[in-house]
Amino acid sequence: MRSLGIDIGSSNIKVVEVSGTSRNVQVLSYREFPIGTNPSLDRDLEVLEVLRGLALEYLGGQTRIVYSLRQEFVSARFKTFPFADRLKILKSLPFELEEDLPYSSDTAIYDARISQVLGSSAEVVAVAAPKTRIEQALRKLNDSGLPPTILTAEALAFANCFERWQEAPRAAGSPPPHLHDGGPARILTARLHIGHTHTLVLAFENDRLLGARSVLWGAKNVIDAISRRYEIPFIEAEKEMKTKAFILLNKHGASYDQILFSDTIAHQVRDLGKEVKISMLEFENELGGNFSAAEISGGFSQALNVQAYLTQVLEVPVNRAHFLTNFNTSFEKTPAVEAGIGVALGLAIEGLRKPKNPAIQFLRLDFAKQNDGFREFWDNWGPVVTFCGVGLVMFFVYASLRDSYSLTLADQAGDALKTQGQQVAGLRPQMANATGVRGYIIRQKKLAAEAKSLETVMGMTPAVEILKKISDAIPNAQQVPLKVKTLHVEDDRVRLVGSVKQATQIRLIETALRGVARGGQITSQPGAALPNQEGVSFTMTFQVDRNLVVAK
Repeated sequence: MRSLGIDIGSSNIKVVEVSGTSRNVQVLSYREFPIGTNPSLDRDLEVLEVLRGLALEYLGGQTRIVYSLRQEFVSARFKTFPFADRLKILKSLPFELEEDLPYSSDTAIYDARISQVLGSSAEVVAVAAPKTRIEQALRKLNDSGLPPTILTAEALAFANCFERWQEAPRAAGSPPPHLHDGGPARILTARLHIGHTHTLVLAFENDRLLGARSVLWGAKNVIDAISRRYEIPFIEAEKEMKTKAFILLNKHGASYDQILFSDTIAHQVRDLGKEVKISMLEFENELGGNFSAAEISGGFSQALNVQAYLTQVLEVPVNRAHFLTNFNTSFEKTPAVEAGIGVALGLAIEGLRKPKNPAIQFLRLDFAKQNDGFREFWDNWGPVVTFCGVGLVMFFVYASLRDSYSLTLADQAGDALKTQGQQVAGLRPQMANATGVRGYIIRQKKLAAEAKSLETVMGMTPAVEILKKISDAIPNAQQVPLKVKTLHVEDDRVRLVGSVKQATQIRLIETALRGVARGGQITSQPGAALPNQEGVSFTMTFQVDRNLVVAK
């Protein structure tokens, strides 16, 4: 089996062809096609031209063509399901992710990859992509003459370079200790692929992918910074970055130009580190683990001292990713090739996955390829269709009989309702129908509700009586010169707002009102001093007995 992975980036198209089985993979070729170097040409036309050239080589063959959606168009979440059946998991994804993602089964395509089976449950990396993004991608790819066999997620394809994709999901008899309260945390490894306009951030536990994010930072940020700093065209700045990019870890003995060039790059890399650090903290919170190391790939990862600088920013050891040693190649495994091949190689591997651990596929449901071979279908499934047709006829006969029986029951129910409406509700024969009985029930419910409402006010002490009790309890004006601003009585709750000359007089009022308050409980809140030395404000709240009867 052969598979062709096509990584359509912002600055180039990378194509990897692989061949083999689940045990032995041979990387046959790796090619790069630069795009966007000529500002006068439309980028989409350049992409179509490259793909049409590839179509002349592979169209009509048995090669699987694998593309990906950019990761910023794909949402990925780590979930644990109480069952391990893949079909059940796929059916449950829209409901499981509805609180995390603003999508529904009508607006997005869902898929999942089982990371590990834990007894009867499963750890899953679930992904969702909006249908609009899939439609846009298909319109461009179908026009190229090289339509996709698989349309997958960019980050999950890159993970194939590190996972044991040939094997079925790992199974464990019971959940690991870190899933229990108080158990040790997961030991995570971050793997970054720094592209031209964005960076993939993947979280691994050993060789298992647990999470994926996309950071909108790429080598283009560095190129733009160099272009602005030295006021040179973008193309010239790109050449400078590819040939001379470095970061000084020790500026002692360096020239002014070297320090300026290093600081220009380091400032941008620091921004990348901050974004990646945020993603890592999100992973640690979501997965319950801690990062112990990080690996980077992508063309910019070849810049001098970029790993050491990211080590300082991320506070974990950062090294270049090495994964080509796991594959047989027909070309030399140079660091530059290993830095750039990752996503395209992962896409090609996605086409080799078996049903026991299938590829992420967004060409499902509305986007699944339709089979026009009606004759072949009838030859294989004709007897089944005939049997289903007979069953359908029998179903309609049964439905007709059931409908007739239902109408008979409805007539009998109508007669019984008319009789009960006259005898129980006392309705006239003309009103003894469903509408009349419904109106009778509504009137009876209304009368019952009004009776319950009256119970709440029967015997209730008037608010004026409560005011009199408060007035009698408070000391006279000679003892406590009280100014009342608000006296609010609602049900059994009283709120008194006023002011006195001195703060000590608030205590006298509170003591006097304890005889009125239920249980002697008063909540007093002294306020600020009033302007012009007019006194001190206060607020008191308490409850009184008003003989309230609560409706049940």
